Amino acid sequence: MRPRSLFALVALLAWLLFGGVATASSGAAIGARFSFPRNTHRPLLLGDTWQPLGFGVDDTVYAVVANGSEVYVGGDFTQLCGEATCTSGNVAANAIAKWNGSAWSPLGNGVNGSVYAIVASGSTLYIGGDFTQICGDASCTSGNTNANYLAQWNGSAWQPVGNGVNNTVQALAWNGSELYVGGWFTQVCGSAACTSGNVTANAIARWNGSAWSTLGNGVDDTVQAIALNGAEIYVGGWFTQVCGDATCTTGNVTANALAKWNGSAWSTLGNGFNSPVQSVAPSGSQLYVGGWFTELCGNATCDTGNTTANHIAQWNGSAWQTLGNGVDNSVETIVVNGTEIVAGGWFTEFCGNALCSTANTSANAIAKWNGVAWSMFGNGVDNPVQAIALSGGETFAGGWFTQLCGNATCNASNTAANRVAKYAAPAGSTPTSTATRTATATVTATRTGTAIATGTHTATATATRTGTAIATATHTATRTGTAIATAIHTATATATPTETLVPPDATATFTLTATSENPCAVAPSKPVLNSPENGATLNTQRVMLKWQQAACAETYTVTVKDIGAGKAAYKKANLTTLQHKTKALARNRSYKWFVKACNANGCARSAIFKFKIE
Repeated sequence: MRPRSLFALVALLAWLLFGGVATASSGAAIGARFSFPRNTHRPLLLGDTWQPLGFGVDDTVYAVVANGSEVYVGGDFTQLCGEATCTSGNVAANAIAKWNGSAWSPLGNGVNGSVYAIVASGSTLYIGGDFTQICGDASCTSGNTNANYLAQWNGSAWQPVGNGVNNTVQALAWNGSELYVGGWFTQVCGSAACTSGNVTANAIARWNGSAWSTLGNGVDDTVQAIALNGAEIYVGGWFTQVCGDATCTTGNVTANALAKWNGSAWSTLGNGFNSPVQSVAPSGSQLYVGGWFTELCGNATCDTGNTTANHIAQWNGSAWQTLGNGVDNSVETIVVNGTEIVAGGWFTEFCGNALCSTANTSANAIAKWNGVAWSMFGNGVDNPVQAIALSGGETFAGGWFTQLCGNATCNASNTAANRVAKYAAPAGSTPTSTATRTATATVTATRTGTAIATGTHTATATATRTGTAIATATHTATRTGTAIATAIHTATATATPTETLVPPDATATFTLTATSENPCAVAPSKPVLNSPENGATLNTQRVMLKWQQAACAETYTVTVKDIGAGKAAYKKANLTTLQHKTKALARNRSYKWFVKACNANGCARSAIFKFKIE
């Protein structure tokens, strides 16, 4: 008898005994959960869910900011969707838009490229990204105005921020009177054309409303994140050194992806990380950091004494700590919500061990840490989260996703949500209070047998509470016909609630989880990448990625990241082949790519290869 047949039998038994529900998933045993509703003075708010914001936008959202009752989003999009499929009734919105609680609207005519960062100051909105002009019309083809990677909205019109900077802006922060700007620029522009009077500013600069200034000599590579905590400024990114001079060629000090500015000088926090930092969030004396990293550096060169930290870590003022076992892919955004932190990114699982190779559990791109453990945030979303904002008890998220997951595996009852969503009580609803009393039982299934025979299957479930037994029953089902094997399955579930005084007419709810057997009892081996080879230079924009079969792998996920922009360029999950062609990638860029192999027991990631497209 197949395990799914056993599952069906136990499901029937659960229904006969308790009027319950059984569901199938991955695992090694059958788990039972009994819930006995009763009245209590201890409220539990129910009904909060992920919901789309209108019909969303037509491409990736990289930045989300809540300002009073309004929510602003920025990204790669050029349209506000007119309906759920985003194929009709769309409205032009060039990379920036506003949600007023009931409808979307563009902000002026927007800008001519991507928006990666937004910060609000009263009625003024600052944006940064990969744009060079403020659009003069909806098609952004006439009447445009120079705005070198930075612009501000005064409530009715866009204007440049000074003369801007000479390359992409990735991060913004506001301290009440000054704007801090980070990215992969090396100069603040001295003219609108950015061709004269420029001043060196290595990846970070400050605007006071009328003039630019530098923060020391800056850092040697891209700044991806800026966070303010009183007089201290934390920056994270792709850099490995704090510059010792304006040319960043002498007197440099190692700072592996993270540094702090105290108003007069740069310093490091421990030895930093082995890969880029994408998000920084302070909370009192604590600092939370997320990114592509998998290790805390044990020394300045990050080659000895390293400690595993899967994509997220916490600084307590003197030392780094991990947050559980972390997550299985990059953390792009972190916000602090009281005693919890909320993280979003490219991850799909919470790591079950330090290697993130066994006992992993679902975490679909957004999750919460309560100081002790990770938990899912609803059922999450179907693709990466790039930005999170909090406002008035609601959580807003933006990213690459197009669906809100209907279950933990995100393969049923999903809801369309084009790249932006909120987590809140449903419109017009009133949160209700209830409580349950729960006992947990474990059911173990064993199988023996030889080929070609019929099978008889017995399952026994008993649920009792202190005092009077609710039900004890044994159900035997006999299957007729030809079986592929003789199989005797015995499943026994016993649950004993720990509290008394259940009313005789109490309703019991019963949930069982059963699994099919996996011939592999371990996570897959690491995939080996074939092509493009590490260091390859290509002249095609759609890249065919090829890799070797990983032992025990069931699915593969490919990820391509733009090294210069410090962001993901392409991702495709749930592949079952050993090759995949990307969408068209930008020319004159350098990329990293890797493959993740997964099965029910965990995932393993390949080495990281680089390639360049000319």
